[in-house]
Amino acid sequence: MSREAPFQDRLRDVIQSVISRYKFDGLEFSKVERDFQIDARKPDLTVFLRSGEPFLVLEAKREVIRPRLRTRSFFQPLGRATVGQAISYVALYSDIGGRIPFFATANPKEIAVFKTPENLMDFVNLDKVLSRDYENVVKPGKFTELLKYLVFHGRLTLSEEFISKLFDILAKDFLRTKVTRVQPGWALIGFLREFVEGLSEKCEPIIKLRMERDDEFKQKVNEMEERLGYRPDISSLTRMMVYVLMNKLIFYKVLEWKYRGLPRMINLPTASKTEFLKALNDYFERAIEVTEDFEPIFKTGVYDMIDFPDEEEVLEYVNEFISTLDSIKVEEIGGYAGYIYEELIPPTERHQLGQFYTPPAICELIAKWAIRSPDDVILDPGCGSGGFLLAAYRVLLRLKTGRYAIPPPKGVHEKIIAQLYGVDINPFPAHLTAMNIAMKDVRSPRYRT
Repeated sequence: MSREAPFQDRLRDVIQSVISRYKFDGLEFSKVERDFQIDARKPDLTVFLRSGEPFLVLEAKREVIRPRLRTRSFFQPLGRATVGQAISYVALYSDIGGRIPFFATANPKEIAVFKTPENLMDFVNLDKVLSRDYENVVKPGKFTELLKYLVFHGRLTLSEEFISKLFDILAKDFLRTKVTRVQPGWALIGFLREFVEGLSEKCEPIIKLRMERDDEFKQKVNEMEERLGYRPDISSLTRMMVYVLMNKLIFYKVLEWKYRGLPRMINLPTASKTEFLKALNDYFERAIEVTEDFEPIFKTGVYDMIDFPDEEEVLEYVNEFISTLDSIKVEEIGGYAGYIYEELIPPTERHQLGQFYTPPAICELIAKWAIRSPDDVILDPGCGSGGFLLAAYRVLLRLKTGRYAIPPPKGVHEKIIAQLYGVDINPFPAHLTAMNIAMKDVRSPRYRT
């Protein structure tokens, strides 16, 4: 039996128990079925209305076609190819004249449920569905728009209470008594957070092993302890390393859109982690070379020493994250950038690391009060992830131009960053500050540390 089958069976059993005993706003369901056939495909679970029509299809595995047909259990429910696979079932059923109101993706920890758009084929490339090219099923430029149809995204609990609440949401949406949608910004935050949490869980045993056996790595961590006055545990260190990797990937994708000389980062080799890491670092080196800038973002000391287990599905997990960033067009993340990175560090973890963050509204209030002239120079001696400096950037931009527009008019970004200074004992949050400010206008040269 495949690894994901027990999870699918447990999920089916909980759903069946709930729908056999309850109605939802008067809506009745008959059964949940494993491997209901739609054309030549079989979604893992299909929930049927009392009328016999399918109501929800759910996929709990990631099908990979090339270089060989296989399935994976380690994937992100909001990944581009995963969503493409789930919406394919709905598209195939629509092609024979039917309609399935909802489709979902889930792993044992997380679930994402979408309402099927009325104009489904505006989102779906049917040729890619038929060829099982799931990564390209959702048409170019449509992935972020599809997120507007996200009804639920969050932790999955295999309990009757959770499933009952979920079906109550779906029933109300279906009957239009209460339409629920997840804001795309929150969906993106969840997508980024899940990448960090999922990859950290896989990497932690390897980082622990390196700490025991790799003298160079151990020395780097010892130097960190001497410099910062604390030693992060393996779990926290791993999460910080993955945070920084995520930042680099996002920032590279921003640069990709702005610098023609940068090669597109896609489909890194997964034959071995050695090849994968080399290819990854080659891209980062190329970014520094082409832009003649941004070395502090791509060179981060001990955080650059991240290691992965030599497992194909883990390397593919990173590749899929990179691919999904393409479909989101990271320019659209820019508006959420500062907020996303603060959200990615849970308050309990911040406090364990001795990091305390001021709410953005307070940063804005203090910056407006303190900065009176467009020529004021600002120093934040404990900048953290840059809340005050980002607020200062916005205030200076308004004082210089009369409005807040990103990217700023030519030459303004350089003048503003020449007036901003930040210092922090911990290079981890300072790296977030550097990236957040640089993203305001990555075409401006002479990035300063």
